Amino acid sequence: MPSWDVHFGIRVDLSRTNLLRTLAEIRAFANVIRDIPIPPGVRNSLHELNIMRAVRGTTGIEGTELSEDEVRNVIEAGGDTPVLSGGRQREEREVRNAHALMVYVERLLQEEPNQPLTENLIREFHRILTEGIAYPHNEPGRYRSFRVNAGDYLAPDHATVSRLMADFIAWLNDGEGRALDPIVQAV
Repeated sequence: MPSWDVHFGIRVDLSRTNLLRTLAEIRAFANVIRDIPIPPGVRNSLHELNIMRAVRGTTGIEGTELSEDEVRNVIEAGGDTPVLSGGRQREEREVRNAHALMVYVERLLQEEPNQPLTENLIREFHRILTEGIAYPHNEPGRYRSFRVNAGDYLAPDHATVSRLMADFIAWLNDGEGRALDPIVQAV
């Protein structure tokens, strides 16, 4: 089973004209979108739609297959009110947790737009996403202590996760990653 040599010596050639052109287009589109006058009611509807789609995408990555309507219904129900039929409590919990994470991140960024990413914050994201879900061997808010694979991909050994996360945070906040354009950082 192949594994991935994880490192943070990422090199981005910002002299490539196609990359510079793409970054300029992204900034231009973002500026145009920010300047569109949107009535508050429409803005709120778009915000809710974006959150719902982000929740659906986040849970979909993990294999949860729900329609936009199902995700919307779970979010709108709030709390632990059962919404989906057929014993789909796990899917509901995944939606609720992903929604709670979106709300949490939004609040953090409103309070401090330049909030640095830290290991504690990453573990808090994990806690919010996995709380109350019976994933085998999972401890919400803690790095994994077991070997995992996804299909034929073998993730780094659990003994290296803490070091790799520290390396990532150092790279992003203080190393080469800090100098990258925020759009490139996001990718």
